[in-house]
Amino acid sequence: HDSMQSYFDIKNQNLDFNGKIIAGVELSFKKEGRLFDVLGYGVDVEYINSWIKERYKKEELIKNQESILEEMKKLYTKLGIKFDTNLKVTIGKKSEAYNLIKNSALQYEENRAVAPELFGDMFYKKYHTNSQSKYFVDETKMLPSLTECLKVIHDAGGISSLAHSGAYGFTKEEMREFIEYAINCGVKGLELKYN
Repeated sequence: HDSMQSYFDIKNQNLDFNGKIIAGVELSFKKEGRLFDVLGYGVDVEYINSWIKERYKKEELIKNQESILEEMKKLYTKLGIKFDTNLKVTIGKKSEAYNLIKNSALQYEENRAVAPELFGDMFYKKYHTNSQSKYFVDETKMLPSLTECLKVIHDAGGISSLAHSGAYGFTKEEMREFIEYAINCGVKGLELKYN
């Protein structure tokens, strides 16, 4: 997410591969306090990489994740969820705070009674980033809008595709509205299956 590093890693490998490597990126965007993703295929790598580096400076990413971690510590304490109180953000990677505290909370078996959803599938998308959930923490403060992401992808010569719309815990009506919103913003494709 929000990086071209995998492309550079693969490109620099001496692979016995006769096919074409198609540069792609997955950008995170915000809508009404929720975090979503859009894919860009066939993008100009240097253009996207330059935009990412300008938009996501390391110091700002660390401060943002530290703020999210503190917010999550307060929320989890209020909800009676146990976790290691000495957790620290170190790299500022997207969802670092979430992963730190969730992985810590999963170590406490007694949390199953207090917060059984933590132990289920898709907690991040269904609960953590869902503004209607008691577990919601807004991680979107520094994220761009879908329109901004689409502009960057299209300006980089790429084709945009809404990512894993079925993974957000939407009702059928909510999914229809979300897809219509994305189409109205200018998305060119939809990812149909997400594993």
